[in-house]
Formats: sequence, structure tokens, C-alpha cells
Amino acid sequence: MEWLSEGANSWQMTAATLVGLMSVPGLVVLYGGVMQKRWSVNSMMMAFVAFAIVLVLWVLVGFKMGFGEPVHAISDSGFFGNFIGKPGSILNSNELLKQAHIPELAEEEFLFPQSTLAYFQIVFAAITPILMLGSVLGASTSRPGSRSSPSGPCSSTRSTPSSSGAAASSPSRVRSTTRAVT
Repeated sequence: MEWLSEGANSWQMTAATLVGLMSVPGLVVLYGGVMQKRWSVNSMMMAFVAFAIVLVLWVLVGFKMGFGEPVHAISDSGFFGNFIGKPGSILNSNELLKQAHIPELAEEEFLFPQSTLAYFQIVFAAITPILMLGSVLGASTSRPGSRSSPSGPCSSTRSTPSSSGAAASSPSRVRSTTRAVT
């Protein structure tokens, strides 16, 4: 393996590990902290599951579709000709120990193995759905002090129909929920 550069390989692994640490523990704990207490574990698990699903799909088909031999289904050249690669697994150790190679960048020489390139690309692929999940979770949070319910912030005086058909909010109940203005 005369093509292997220890410095290039270690830098790629360090950069990928820092991005991975930013996604799983970093963003998961952040999303758990910004949510209400009852939703924090759910949002943390959604981020973790999104990372795990992308990890499995990336290893089974995604890496080869993004960085493998082009399919040329739409056209023979250009952007759409090279848009998608032939899907396949990267679980073969013989292939992962070879020099990193991207077919569309034939002139580029990578000085690290294919496994390092796959690891580097997987952390970026896995952080993407976590960031999208954060935008959805951030949009669902409410302002501090307001209640997030379908009936609005004044839903604390829920009315229940009484058996006589009269309004359920009696004068004593209305007095207990309003403040005296001085």
C-alpha cells in the first residue's frame, strides 16, 4: 500500500469523527433539551433512529449509488447521465481496503482507503436527516409561557356539557379564572 498517506488518512478519519460527534450526541442532546419535557425523549430517539436508518441504507445501497459506476439510464453523458450509480453493498473487505476511487473523478488520486472515504461520506449523509428533523422540531415548539393546544392558550377553562343542557361555565368558575384588575 505505497499509495497510503498516514496524514491524509488520519485527517479524513478525524474530520469524519468530529462530524459524527456533532450529529449523534451533539444534535440529539440539543434537540432533547429544546423540546418540552414530555417530548424530549421522543425527539432524541427520532434523531438517533434517523442516523441509524441512514447508516444501514448507506452501507447497503447508498454509497455505491452516490460514488459508484454511473448507470447512464437517462442519458449517456452530462449531469443526468452520471446522476445515479449502480446500487450495491460496501461490505466487501477486499474492496474497502483498496485505494479510494470515485469513477467520475478519475484524475483525482486519493491517498487513503475506500473505507475512509465511505466513513467520511456516511457521517455527512447521516447528519442531513437529523438537521431536517431539527427544523421540523423547531417549528413545532411554542413560545415560552404559551400552551400549545388546538384550542389556543385560553384552553385552561374547559367546559363540559351538563346534564341539564345549561352552559358548563358557572359564574363561580368564571370568577376563579379571571384576575381582579385594580
